[in-house]
Amino acid sequence: MSLVNATGETSPIKGTARVMSESYNTDASDWSNVSISTTQRDLVSCVTRYHELSPSRFEDTDTPFVIAEFGCATGAASVLPLKVIIQAVRKLSPQMPIQVFLNDLPENHHSLAIAAVTEGLTPLFEDVFIMVAGKDFTEQVFPAGTVDLAYSNMTLMILP
Repeated sequence: MSLVNATGETSPIKGTARVMSESYNTDASDWSNVSISTTQRDLVSCVTRYHELSPSRFEDTDTPFVIAEFGCATGAASVLPLKVIIQAVRKLSPQMPIQVFLNDLPENHHSLAIAAVTEGLTPLFEDVFIMVAGKDFTEQVFPAGTVDLAYSNMTLMILP
């Protein structure tokens, strides 16, 4: 069984989950760009508010600042929000390492997400570590207290 996307390309279905096609970034670019542009200010506000509530967290540069993005798809839509978050963190704590978890369904093409985000972030920032969490995000993905900032530009409507 497979799904057909807007360009007529088919994507296999495993169970109830769709496997991301390589053209997902192109197919979703119009609405994803609107979502991304409207959340940038909110992402900076979240980092600023976190600093106001817990300034010591930004002094501990031995512990990376952990960012989790739920619903990364193939990664192109992840780059700008992550740049915004990393710039906000680095403004408050220039030496803090950053650990990024790109999360999507286990069937996702995670290699595309890693490649897109690495290409978009690595030339700009040092000490940024990009990883994947391939677990269905309708369930708990990370242990409590292990993520500093979690967000989703694309999948908020299905997060529990």
